[in-house]
Amino acid sequence: MIRSLVARRPTAVRGAALTAGTAGCGGASAPVPNQPGGIPPQAMADALHTVIESDRTVHARHVVDRLQDAEAVITASEHWLDDRALPLPPQMVEYFAAVYPDVAVAPPCVNCHSAHTDTPRDHFQVGDVMGGVVIRNPLR
Repeated sequence: MIRSLVARRPTAVRGAALTAGTAGCGGASAPVPNQPGGIPPQAMADALHTVIESDRTVHARHVVDRLQDAEAVITASEHWLDDRALPLPPQMVEYFAAVYPDVAVAPPCVNCHSAHTDTPRDHFQVGDVMGGVVIRNPLR
């Protein structure tokens, strides 16, 4: 399901994800394809809305539905802190959070990640996704 949500995101988001991912390991920031001079504000706003909408949908379907409706463990409430309840789907986006691929852009990235004691594999190659970069920004 998550893979299909990412695939539906606008090109600007996928391009920004690639730029953010390659910058994390010393790679140069590349311009977003077909966007000379950067990402237009409307395209970025639309991309952020798509991510937020996807996150809210996952929260409503897989958290609130399961814990409140299916298993009746806890209820959701507008006053979730005071009521010791689940936040409603719109309330769970007090932060915008996104995870972008951390791509090996040079041999030093591959060498370091392949030799790390907690690595899931020891044979990365340039171009492989080796981890993730999390970006969190407050919305309020």
